[in-house]
Amino acid sequence: MNINQQILFWFFADYALLFASVTLIYKQQLFILSDMLLAMSLMRCQYQHHDFAHNQFSKISLFRNKRLVKFWFLLTTAFSTEYWNDVEHMPHHINVNNFTKDPDDFVSLITSKKKWGLLFILPITSINSFVYLIHLKEYLSAFVNLLFILLFVSFGYYRFCNFILFSIFYVFTFALTQWFHHPKQYIHDECPTRRQVLNSRNIKGHHWLINYWMGGHDYQIEHHLYPKKSRFELCELQHLVKQKYGDIYQEITVMEALRELYCVMITWK
Repeated sequence: MNINQQILFWFFADYALLFASVTLIYKQQLFILSDMLLAMSLMRCQYQHHDFAHNQFSKISLFRNKRLVKFWFLLTTAFSTEYWNDVEHMPHHINVNNFTKDPDDFVSLITSKKKWGLLFILPITSINSFVYLIHLKEYLSAFVNLLFILLFVSFGYYRFCNFILFSIFYVFTFALTQWFHHPKQYIHDECPTRRQVLNSRNIKGHHWLINYWMGGHDYQIEHHLYPKKSRFELCELQHLVKQKYGDIYQEITVMEALRELYCVMITWK
């Protein structure tokens, strides 16, 4: 398959998994597994939104009506493209790992005494997105955002136990994905590209399952240098990046990332 075919295949596969997991929950089947599937599939759809916001789908005709696609992602991923671009993600790309300026909610929560807030990171993000859309006077988008909030509230109200299990699985999936690509010390460099490499790190190995789980963020360094390249192209760029920045190129294994995360969560430091 070419790049565009791979993008389309995984787009439909991720949303098929999302709707299958929701169906299983409301039919009360595969109790714990269905919550785990919902957390994984929602995270996967958020990766799709992330890629769309980086303009990686621009050459695919299915996504040409950008306003309609924005509504779709907004209804199914909790946040608007505008909020993601302006408030959360693009400032993160500019100020990666500079914790005084990087707006990454996850890292600030996990390194604080408010780790319980991680269980509510999804509704918090959705509410922040809604408020931001009202501020922009994007009322139609705000209405679609409100629909997601209502769906999420009804899910929590009618399936409270599912909500707790879903939140735990969602935070775990989100935590490892976000944790590994942040070196724990910010290093300033006058060269903006070197600064991106210095303050990002990759997962070693790039097994297809890890790549799927992390939505291509196991190539975090390459993504920050080439944000408009799809996740399926980043592996081809890794060799070139390593050749140029081998002295500062950082990688970590999944087990090392898990150990780091475990120590932080247990010690609350």
